[in-house]
Amino acid sequence: LNLLGLDEVPEDADLLIINGPQRDLSQEELEVLEKYLSNNGKAIFMMELLIQELPNFQTLFQTYGIELTNSLVVEGEQGKYIGGNPLYVLPTLSSHEIVSPIKSNSIPLIIPGAQAIQVAGSTRNTLTIEPLLTTSDKAFARSASSSETSLEKQADDLSGPFTLAVAIEDRVYNLSANEAFTARMVVIGNSGFLNTSLEGAGNLFMNSLNWIFEREESISIRPKALGVQPL
Repeated sequence: LNLLGLDEVPEDADLLIINGPQRDLSQEELEVLEKYLSNNGKAIFMMELLIQELPNFQTLFQTYGIELTNSLVVEGEQGKYIGGNPLYVLPTLSSHEIVSPIKSNSIPLIIPGAQAIQVAGSTRNTLTIEPLLTTSDKAFARSASSSETSLEKQADDLSGPFTLAVAIEDRVYNLSANEAFTARMVVIGNSGFLNTSLEGAGNLFMNSLNWIFEREESISIRPKALGVQPL
């Protein structure tokens, strides 16, 4: 969907998926998204780490109580990353309904090259922000613009723990319209997890969809696909 030149998101759009954007929103796109989300909007944001700043995306996220740190997470605790690579994070899963089935069934989930998400200390009372995935307190995060290549923590690195994904609900009651407007969104500081081919990735994505549409009864673990695709 190209938002440029549009005054609003089309009415027949049930959900927006913003997957690994490589550039910032324009001011016009930002205004369209703000309008959409304030009117029962539903969205999934999967945000890759980029060297350049994304001020308009940050403006949108700050409205909903979070901010991208524009920094790469390095996990420092043994057993919390895979393949000897501390950039391939095995996140801690919260008790939220999106991830609790993945957690209780010990389904593998990796977040490769994750970006840390900062949750505001105080927000308006209409907002509910719940972490989904977090790191250990031994993790650190390095600015995307850093030229440092060592996987040892440096003085300028941020100290963990970090949030890697959040579920956000904004429930606003409009007195004049006598109606409640509810925005629901999931923000993940990575899109590459979908390419890992692990069961947890697909379940995280599908459970996020069901939660956004308030179909919590459909949140589950999907059966393994046993078929083999020939090359």
